[in-house]
Amino acid sequence: MTIDALRARLALGPLVLDGAMSTFLHASGVAGPVRATDDLVLSQPERIRAVHDAYYEAGADIVRTNTFRAAAREHSGHARDLCRAAARLARAAADEWSMRTPVRPRLVAGAIGPADAPPARSLRLGDASSEQLRHAFREPLIGLLEGGVDLLLFETWWCPQQTEVALAALADATADAGWRVPLIVSTVLARDGRVAASGTGVADWLHAIDPAAVDGVGLNCGEGPGGLEPPLSVLRGRFGLVCCAPSAGVPSGDGHYPHGPDEFASQLAGYLRAGLAQIAGGCCGTTPAHVRALATAAAACGRGLTEPPNAIATPRRAGAQ
Repeated sequence: MTIDALRARLALGPLVLDGAMSTFLHASGVAGPVRATDDLVLSQPERIRAVHDAYYEAGADIVRTNTFRAAAREHSGHARDLCRAAARLARAAADEWSMRTPVRPRLVAGAIGPADAPPARSLRLGDASSEQLRHAFREPLIGLLEGGVDLLLFETWWCPQQTEVALAALADATADAGWRVPLIVSTVLARDGRVAASGTGVADWLHAIDPAAVDGVGLNCGEGPGGLEPPLSVLRGRFGLVCCAPSAGVPSGDGHYPHGPDEFASQLAGYLRAGLAQIAGGCCGTTPAHVRALATAAAACGRGLTEPPNAIATPRRAGAQ
């Protein structure tokens, strides 16, 4: 997909992104820590496919690949294969749902988060450390492109040095693949409204985002969906494309997230109506129920694609009865 094609879709109305993958899987009984779900793409692909289907059925226009930690050290030996498999898995789901709802072609976002540790402040492109990091990003990005994603979503990015290296890696991956897809870079805010871990303001964070290499920006995760008007306004003032995918709040000790589907959707719909975001979805703690409520709310914000989410037939796999 080109950026012009994405803008044409957005001209019909806001697009709905899916909700959480890892916290949803963990709540569904996946063993191990929440962060250790990427390899399920290879070991239990049917489980990941079921999550993609659940979000498409709920009304999502875009699902993210299960590859947030693809640049982590534990994936260094198979990052490209992992991301290619994840992208093909999501692509198959998107294509199947698109056949059922041709008026609403479904999209796939290749999702990737930062590497394990931020680089030193002295890191510069071309030195040994940056070249190692560049390779860590390049391999998964090549896999995502080879797997057929429609766009790329850098999520929870706060460190300018890592962003610079990742954008260089993406230039490498794009040259290797021979084509380019739209890129959205999203950051995460702390409770005080500043970019998490860095302590900088959103405007300062934007200075590290090269508009020649990035098509849109956004906010994800964080403290929940409330009070995001000021930072979204700053982002919207610099980029025409803004994505908002907050968490369902800060979980309690027993893992309960405070913002339910209706409240979550109502707050995001306000940002869509105000033109502060054009793509909206969820992060930690959100579920297909949150996305269903959001899809219904987005339909009231001027969506030109009129098929309501609850009218979508569940697709059958080949050979299903």
